[in-house]
Amino acid sequence: MTLSDNEISKIEGLGALTNLKSLVLDGNKITKIEGLGNLSNLNKLQLNNNNITEIKGLENSTELKILTLGGNPINPNLIEKLGGLDDKGYAYDPQKFVNYCR
Repeated sequence: MTLSDNEISKIEGLGALTNLKSLVLDGNKITKIEGLGNLSNLNKLQLNNNNITEIKGLENSTELKILTLGGNPINPNLIEKLGGLDDKGYAYDPQKFVNYCR
């Protein structure tokens, strides 16, 4: 599902989409990663060019393989705790942050 460039400020209303595998929310006004707890089949999450400052809310995303957060004001030192995600696929983006692939 692609919801890019829609001025979305909060991730909500997706809880019933339990079979959703891909979610693209690039270019919005999102500040927190939240509202994804029921998306247990999500394997790709794109959140580039938002206003996310920390990575929380992915603890239950055990199927997540691709996470992109480029263009967000995230401190690279905060990538250590991503729940079930490991750090083997991080690629540092000098502009602001990170692409993650597991």
